[in-house]
Amino acid sequence: MMASLPWRRAAEVKEKEEDVWVMYMDPSQEAAAAGHQRLFMPKIRGTAQRLSHSENQFFDQINNRGLVNNFSQFDYLQAALDMLKLVASTTLVHLPWAEAILDAYRSLRGDRQSLYEHYTLGARRLWASQWFFKVPQYRNYVGRVENGVPREMRRNASTDKWEYVP
Repeated sequence: MMASLPWRRAAEVKEKEEDVWVMYMDPSQEAAAAGHQRLFMPKIRGTAQRLSHSENQFFDQINNRGLVNNFSQFDYLQAALDMLKLVASTTLVHLPWAEAILDAYRSLRGDRQSLYEHYTLGARRLWASQWFFKVPQYRNYVGRVENGVPREMRRNASTDKWEYVP
């Protein structure tokens, strides 16, 4: 998801103006039957607020790089792929979800490359051209992902072990 979003290279602080609004409060049916009327409050003032957003930061905890300077959406993409590889190479995962993540990764990577080619430095502040992740249809099969390739596995009832499906 973070690879789809524009991000800030510096902190932003904005002053939000004071809110002013009109409020009507209608009585319930029982209160109206008892003679209560609609309340009207012509102006209610809110407080002015200071909105601040820090600059985006990227921490690579998967590869033990810590805080990464001069990062891009490609770093977020790589982090998603690295996490999938880490989890799916050591334990069973539902392959439809792993495949959906890999498909979104490939599509979003291509989209980001196109944005960087056309907008160079401004690409970091642009949204992706679309939302690429598609929730997969339910299919009950599990497996592991090795070198970016999902491989289905089934439990062998006679040995009680998980084996790759040929």
